[in-house]
Amino acid sequence: MNGRFLFVAALVGIVACTNFIDENTSDENTSTVEQMLATSTTMYDDAIASDWDLNGWGWSSSSSVVTSPAIGANAIRVTMNAAWSGFVFAHLTNNNPVNIDPATYGSLDFDINPGPSVAPALSSLLLDIDNGSNAMFVTNMLQTPLAPNTWSHAHVDLSALNSLNAPYYRLNYFNDSTITGFSFYIDNVVLGPTAPQLPPSPPSASGSFPPIAVARNTAAGQTCDSYTWYDDTGCPRTADFVDDVYLGGYIRRIVYQLPNGTTRTAIGGIDGADGYQGFGYLVGHYATGSNDGADSADSRDPDYSSTLKNNGHSQLLWQGRHHIIRRYTVDLHPVIYGSTATRGTVHATVYWLLATGRAPMLFSVTYDASPNGPNRIAMDSRAPYGNIAWDGTPTGSVNVSGVSWGDNFVFMSNSSNTSGNFTTKSAWTYNTANTIPFAYEWATSADAEMGIVDTRTFLTDMSAEDSGVWFDSNNTIHGSDWIDTYCWGKTSSTQTQCADPSTDGSGSVIVGSTYWPFQLINYAMSSSPTANKKIAWGSDYGAIGWQSVNSFGKRFYNGYPLTSYSTNVVLSRHTDQPALAEVHSQEAVRLTTLTATAGTIPTSGPIGVERSDIAAYSPAGYDPVYGAWRIQANASGLASFTSRTTSGSLVSPMIIVGNAGTAGPVVTLDGAVLTADSDYFASANGSEVWITLGRTLSGTHTWSINTR
Repeated sequence: MNGRFLFVAALVGIVACTNFIDENTSDENTSTVEQMLATSTTMYDDAIASDWDLNGWGWSSSSSVVTSPAIGANAIRVTMNAAWSGFVFAHLTNNNPVNIDPATYGSLDFDINPGPSVAPALSSLLLDIDNGSNAMFVTNMLQTPLAPNTWSHAHVDLSALNSLNAPYYRLNYFNDSTITGFSFYIDNVVLGPTAPQLPPSPPSASGSFPPIAVARNTAAGQTCDSYTWYDDTGCPRTADFVDDVYLGGYIRRIVYQLPNGTTRTAIGGIDGADGYQGFGYLVGHYATGSNDGADSADSRDPDYSSTLKNNGHSQLLWQGRHHIIRRYTVDLHPVIYGSTATRGTVHATVYWLLATGRAPMLFSVTYDASPNGPNRIAMDSRAPYGNIAWDGTPTGSVNVSGVSWGDNFVFMSNSSNTSGNFTTKSAWTYNTANTIPFAYEWATSADAEMGIVDTRTFLTDMSAEDSGVWFDSNNTIHGSDWIDTYCWGKTSSTQTQCADPSTDGSGSVIVGSTYWPFQLINYAMSSSPTANKKIAWGSDYGAIGWQSVNSFGKRFYNGYPLTSYSTNVVLSRHTDQPALAEVHSQEAVRLTTLTATAGTIPTSGPIGVERSDIAAYSPAGYDPVYGAWRIQANASGLASFTSRTTSGSLVSPMIIVGNAGTAGPVVTLDGAVLTADSDYFASANGSEVWITLGRTLSGTHTWSINTR
């Protein structure tokens, strides 16, 4: 077959999925409109409502009505006069409490102003409803961070505050610190309905894909921002990202439809009340010199001091027609190397990219350790990290059948000798050369798989970790070299020191649990089957904060001041081999060249999200930060180029055209004009146009993208 015309159209899958989509949504839409008209009560707006009391039930605090600062005529000035003090709104009749049924309201909104300066104690200001439900930090409810003399709006779903779903009559603002004498201002306090959720339109009969839909949702009791898009088979996928009131910035639930019409739900909350509640946490273990690797700094907010509480903030950074970027920022606080308790600060920024026509979700992160100075933090990164029921069951109960990862070689388990279940006695191979780092797990009986795939190569990235920490005379961090010395090139039958029976149990033949380059289920495995669903990434100690790191495979890199990488997160049927399919597509990228005939192919760009320092693209034009190809249009807004892939296929490639005009692009491939929203999916982003091609391509092709 002529490689120039090897197309696999996304429309093949559209028919299958569309047949199973219920297009009759009129009843659901009516109910959400009615929901919008549900009860709404303003507790305070220039004056306290008649059936509410202003701080009569508070303790060790004072309040007054002031005219400045105020959004309207008046606002409330609150002063916390003692440690553990509280300011209270109480629902009363004749000074007697009147309970509110939890079904009456769905949300709480208010505005807060710190005054001339942001008091440190405001990071410890809690809000609860005094019925035994969990309290939440006010700073995690804000749509914008607190700033001097500035009003910030807070919104929280009451299902988050009312975890017991019980009646309540109070709203308590609680000073969870020993700091006294600080003040702040409150205004526009409103109890209201839950935001409506409008379902996205399905693909039309002609195969046209709808825009990405954005809504508010509740997933397993947690309020979420929901994004629904259609993948390369034309099937819908929804990712529910939690509100900032739930610490961690993670995905609570992923729902996706298979081409056979069945819907699979991967839900969080299977790790226990104190565990990881979804997928996408930022987690890094750190070395201190005396307790190396025993503790971690993560966005779940471990036991930091009250002045270092989680300050994570999420936002929909950009919403195009067919592409969106969700941004999450948080400060992590690992212990300084050489210290036993002094904590440093690492700024972390995450972009999640979702795109019509692609099933993988791109996770891109940048860590900034500069607040500490060089060689003060020796932390790794295991993000994206989490525990989610990717097998599609409510509790993740299906046993794991196998695991695989790729560093310089491919590790592949084989559970045929352990009744189809992965255990420490499962057979394996680790002797096939590899280029793209990856890690995944699967459950055969559920036909389910989840994995993570790098956008860079093993030799050019810092992904994959080597357990252990020691320093040479040049202050370079080294790992143990266990994997490359004892495991690479081996199998379960030829290895002699790769397994670690002293740690993993007598008869264990699997790679020693403490040496896996990616954190999967290694700490849950035993000689018996496990249903543990943990999946995460890996890097070396010092990948964040150290100037010289020698990783296994003799890779040297610098983890200070900035560290960045990007991965694609995949979920699908195991029979579809989604992780390996993404690996093969990334391999094909390295065997592809672009040649411009109108416009130019960039040869370098920023190393990571929100970075200005640049590095060479390899190959030219490929931006690993977003997993996309870049081309600069000429002065007329035209980008024309030839792509040549000498081996393999590019699956749903994404192209970012710079210097673009404002008109909807006209895309031509091999002389044929393509149809928008069907053959390709475009989004305007300032002077750029982002395009996902609804095709799988191999061989040589000519492109023309006219943006004016």
